[in-house]
Amino acid sequence: MRNHFYRITAFILPAIILIMAASCAEIMDFKIGTGSSTGSMTGKSAGQEGNVKTDQSNLEGIPATIVPNPDFLWEEAPGAAEYQVEIALDKNFKQIQAAGNVSSEVCRYVPYEELEPGLYWWRVWSVGKDGSKDGGKSVHTEPQPIRILEPTAAYIVPLGSDMQTINRIMQEAVSHAPARVIFERGRYTVAPDYFIDLQNASDLVIDGNGAEIVITRHGGWVGNESASFGGCIRDRGCQRIVYKNFTFSYEPYLFSAGRITSIQYDHDIASAEI
Repeated sequence: MRNHFYRITAFILPAIILIMAASCAEIMDFKIGTGSSTGSMTGKSAGQEGNVKTDQSNLEGIPATIVPNPDFLWEEAPGAAEYQVEIALDKNFKQIQAAGNVSSEVCRYVPYEELEPGLYWWRVWSVGKDGSKDGGKSVHTEPQPIRILEPTAAYIVPLGSDMQTINRIMQEAVSHAPARVIFERGRYTVAPDYFIDLQNASDLVIDGNGAEIVITRHGGWVGNESASFGGCIRDRGCQRIVYKNFTFSYEPYLFSAGRITSIQYDHDIASAEI
């Protein structure tokens, strides 16, 4: 059994990524520890408890992040059946850029489309069980600002770079964050433990720009242990890291792990775990 294509469209995961049973994996938009903006019922300034990167020198305290698809968070509204979220370029919400409905169990919204760098305003409506606008819908959070930042530094990974060069560029970007790392479009053949391995990094946009990463060193599984496995990405203790526009493939192809648990020879019956 072999999955010939595996797509990650938008994931938020904590620490370690291993793609095992796939010959090809495509990352379109992958975020770890994304920047967040938190609202309150009173409409006070958004919370900044370590989740939002703010440059007080020129943003006057407005929450800001380089993550183009930030998380919008708010407190629960008693009796709400659902929430309506609006993100606009103006405080009067005449130029809405993103909007969506979420259930009352989820006080969180992530816009599907990337927001361009700039200043935005966002608010949340509380919708009652009847869903009506009159009496059933009310402003839950007053309009609040958030700024999407353009990374101040940019680093190019030349086509054909080996792992030593890629690691050097990554570490340079980490030390000068917020930063953007852009791979030149093309095919990279590498044999890494992990193609990208970051620890305690923050505020990076890593754009594959359509690059195909071919991983040639992996040994599958021996017992319960991986044997010289070549992984895609490992992030440890990182915040506000965005990966996008990568395709990973493997030579030779990976295979699914499985074992035969029992065989009944008399009846030609076998049991397996895959």
